[in-house]
Amino acid sequence: SNDEHLKEMEKKVSILKKDDELKPLYFALGKAYEDIGENDKSFKFISRGNEIEKKQIGYNIKDDEKNFKDIYNFFEKNKLGKINSPKKKIIFVVGMPRSGTTLTEQIISSHSKVHGAGELSFLSEFFMDKIKDVNFFEKLKEEDFYQLCLRNCQKHYFEKLNSLEIEEEYILDKAPLNFKWIGFIMNAFPNSKVIHCVRDPMAVCWSNFKNSFSSKSIGFSYDLNDLGKYYNLYNDLTNLWGELYKDSIYNLDYKKLVSNKDEEIKRIIEFCNLNWEDNCLFPEKNEKSVSTASLSQVRSPIYKTSIKNWERFSDKLVVLEKILKRN
Repeated sequence: SNDEHLKEMEKKVSILKKDDELKPLYFALGKAYEDIGENDKSFKFISRGNEIEKKQIGYNIKDDEKNFKDIYNFFEKNKLGKINSPKKKIIFVVGMPRSGTTLTEQIISSHSKVHGAGELSFLSEFFMDKIKDVNFFEKLKEEDFYQLCLRNCQKHYFEKLNSLEIEEEYILDKAPLNFKWIGFIMNAFPNSKVIHCVRDPMAVCWSNFKNSFSSKSIGFSYDLNDLGKYYNLYNDLTNLWGELYKDSIYNLDYKKLVSNKDEEIKRIIEFCNLNWEDNCLFPEKNEKSVSTASLSQVRSPIYKTSIKNWERFSDKLVVLEKILKRN
């Protein structure tokens, strides 16, 4: 707490006037004070950073509530067919942000036959454009329209993918929010594998709240009320995917992964229909670039220390905990 750099950062707070300059400073101070155990100061600065983020993005939870409801109702009520599988094999790693998706990507892409492509936006681009049409899900009930949609989705995805000139047999797409599109993934890419990363609700929500993201698609993470409601939407939808496609989705529990690393990693590799390679046990040695908030973690051996980190701030997260328990 007496470090000269930390004192200078504190001084900057009273000097800087622009939100774009204050925002990264607030999150940096929040991280610094968390690291030295000054939880009250940490939470104060993290909250200030989040207030700026929310104001700048203008996120409204009602938009997501409608989108999730439309997706859920359509797949719950309609039995759907598949189209032919593409030759390339895709591994989709999905889940809430900060649920272990980057670590999972590093593990699997350590395999010689797998190319870790990072967070590809192709599916979200395609479907977010489609659902702008308020009648989209009603039209999907027509078989011809539904089949055309799947074919166009597959075509769009591989046109974008081919521009990356990937040589490996397997491609890993680690866009966490693709969990929303699992119903479409299962029918447009029937030979794909989906790994759903699962983490304790309070742990994953706290980890979202205390980080600033470059992506504008994570606007729900900058307010504890929004965050709790969004997690409940995510939980309801992924429970539906589990009922509909239980044999095609691997639920990877973050706690099990860090507690029982070797066995869990071997199960993941087997699920992906890959031959075993010892490289997968050492994701920290994977030289693939990482551009997410998980950079420092995946460059270190798998560790357990973050599992219950949120409990230090439990007195400040009462509202969040109540919302999550309503689900």
